[in-house]
Amino acid sequence: MKKWFGKKQIVLTSLLLALGLAVYLNYYFAGLPGGTPAGETASQVNLGDSRFVDGPAVKEQPADDYFTQARQNRQAAHQESVDLIRDVMDNVKADANTQKQAADRLEALTGIMEKESKIENLVKAAGFSECLAYIEEGSCYVVVRAAALTDAQALQISGIATDQSGLAAQKISIVTVE
Repeated sequence: MKKWFGKKQIVLTSLLLALGLAVYLNYYFAGLPGGTPAGETASQVNLGDSRFVDGPAVKEQPADDYFTQARQNRQAAHQESVDLIRDVMDNVKADANTQKQAADRLEALTGIMEKESKIENLVKAAGFSECLAYIEEGSCYVVVRAAALTDAQALQISGIATDQSGLAAQKISIVTVE
C-alpha cells in the first residue's frame, strides 16, 4: 500500500506554510503606521533611498534647474558615445581599420570633452555663476547664467571659447539663461 505522506510531501507542506506565514507577516507589518517614514505614504517611499540603507539622506538638486539637467544630459550622451566606441574597439570581428577609426573617434571625443570643460571653468572664473559649453560639428555653443550680456562680456566669452576650441569667432554662439 502507498504512503500518502512521505518525506517529500512533509517538506513541501512545511515550506508552503512558511511561505504563507512570510507573506502574511509582510502584509501585516507593511500596513502598520511605523512602516513608512514620517509624513510619507507608502506610494511616496523609494526603497533605494539612502535612509533605508543606513546612510544619510542625499540632498538632491532641483530638477528644474536648466544647468543641472543639461549637464546630466550632456554627460549621459558623452558616456553613451564612449560606450558605443569602446564596443566597436572591443569587437573581435571588427577589422584593424575599423578599430583604428574607433580609437581615433574616441580620442577626438575625449578632446572635445576636455575643451568643453576648460571653456566652462574659464568662463566661471571670469565671473559667471553657471556655464555650459557644447562643441559639435565645427560649432561651439556657450550657455551662461545671466539676464543679459554687455558687449565686453560677450567678447570675453567669445575669446575664451575661440582660444580653447580652436574655432573661428563666427562659429561661437553665446546664449543666456536666467
